[in-house]
Amino acid sequence: MWIPHAAKIVAFEPGRRFVDEMTRGLFKRFRHRRLFQPSDGGTPVTDRVEFALGCGAFVYRRVVRPVLDYSFRKRHEALQAFFAAEAPASTAADPGL
Repeated sequence: MWIPHAAKIVAFEPGRRFVDEMTRGLFKRFRHRRLFQPSDGGTPVTDRVEFALGCGAFVYRRVVRPVLDYSFRKRHEALQAFFAAEAPASTAADPGL
């Protein structure tokens, strides 16, 4: 399920993090921080999401949470596919992750 939205990047530190905020969409407020932790074995990415809804718990459970779950799952799949294709065969990501 895709819901139209727009966001802008409000902070950026190359190789460390970037932050975007929703300017139009489902939320009253939505801030998404992506933190990168480079290491010898790869670069884990941590997502931190802060948001405020303009609706109640029922709408959150039935609409918002499924949309967030779907969005993060699709992004994870896309990142995995991209980096697996870009990595040398000996360091390709495990497709079972």
